[in-house]
Amino acid sequence: MKTSNDMEKIKKKIGYIPQELYYLNAVNAPEAWEFIKGVPHEKIRVGIIDTGAQLDNPDLENVINKDLSVRITCDGIIAPLKGDNGLHGTHVSGIVAAQANNEIGVAGTASAENNDLIELVEIGSDTGTGNSLSAFVIYKAVLYAIDNNVRVINMSLGGATDPDNIFQSAVDLAINSGCVVVCAAGNENSSDYAYPSDCSGVLSVIALDESCQGKASYSNYGGTDNKVSAPGTGILSTIPESFGEFNFLRGYEQLSGTSMATPVVTAEAAMILSVNPTLTSTAVKEIIYKTCTDMGDTGYDKNSGYGIVNICDAVKTAYNTPTTDMPTSVSLSSSGVTLVKGDTCKISASVKTLGQNKGVYYHTEDNGIAKVSQDGTITGVSDGETKLLATFGENMTKNYYEDTDLINGVTYTYTLKLFTEYRGVEYSRLRQRLLWIILTTTRLIQISASAKLPVLSLQTTV
Repeated sequence: MKTSNDMEKIKKKIGYIPQELYYLNAVNAPEAWEFIKGVPHEKIRVGIIDTGAQLDNPDLENVINKDLSVRITCDGIIAPLKGDNGLHGTHVSGIVAAQANNEIGVAGTASAENNDLIELVEIGSDTGTGNSLSAFVIYKAVLYAIDNNVRVINMSLGGATDPDNIFQSAVDLAINSGCVVVCAAGNENSSDYAYPSDCSGVLSVIALDESCQGKASYSNYGGTDNKVSAPGTGILSTIPESFGEFNFLRGYEQLSGTSMATPVVTAEAAMILSVNPTLTSTAVKEIIYKTCTDMGDTGYDKNSGYGIVNICDAVKTAYNTPTTDMPTSVSLSSSGVTLVKGDTCKISASVKTLGQNKGVYYHTEDNGIAKVSQDGTITGVSDGETKLLATFGENMTKNYYEDTDLINGVTYTYTLKLFTEYRGVEYSRLRQRLLWIILTTTRLIQISASAKLPVLSLQTTV
């Protein structure tokens, strides 16, 4: 039997992963931590829809956003979270993000050595166990997660039906807002459909046994072809300190279930978004699917889905995946125009990205000299000089590029700035990762990107 001193070794050295945390090696989490340490990455907000959690647990208190963590009452009212009654939710939260290198307890799947990847938002309920949350409460919890910019939702819960399609409606809203939804397959050793696990768009998780060579005897399987496998048996993680201890380590316990496998995959999704926050929910799922290590029958099978997740391969793939908003070309219909009062002319500018042709927003710096409509029609108003600006991006008013090289007369210099906003992440933290396009009549287009993208120069198309 291990002593408390033995268990503390778990965190004294990140490279030392004891048998009690076997699942981290099984999914190549330590290798992913090492990779992430050397590349730009952002903190991702993860919502745990569960029983709530012990907010002051020593291994979780610095990764939980206490201001945003709440409980949903049976009437759907948002109320303060009761901080010490959530055994299930505390255990799930520790599997995702228990702090590493603090010389106590365990290390979460996405702790990543520096504990700078995850911000947990605990969304609990008035009910006592994870599988007794009502469909209505879960729906309200999902809405709360969306409203608070959660990027990954963990639901280690489920049931046999989807009353009034409420789970699917919640999932659809989450996915449309950019959330990845990860759910437990269930613990009945059944191939029957379960919800929300088998809702369209969900990433569903099968639990493996301790050998990680096959499905755990209790785990559900089959259903919708949306499943991956992860370790779920004998998973050591945090529990409220009032509930007990593991081998002299108070506030920790080994539990088994698809509830324990699901947060491993939730952590993977968050780590993927950390290195590439622009990815869509669908893109994240596809990366997880294609980087799984196949198990059982070749290809997708009902007992293991796409296979056991490989977090390191998934994170590397995500980092090297270009986003659909990465610009490939810019075209401008004219290099400049001179008008007299009352005359009009029409111009166009567009940005070609990997995803599609995207339009621009037009405006002039001085509407008293010239004005422009959103179909590109410029009207001369009075003598003078000003600039027409064509902007591509989510925010059309922020930080326009300034070009002082104006031409005499009523001639308009075109200035185009492309910037990419990352949902839910502070703009100021991402300046060095933004993509910019500057377009004028006299200069090359300059595309400056982060370290992972090359710097390109493109000639304007006129």
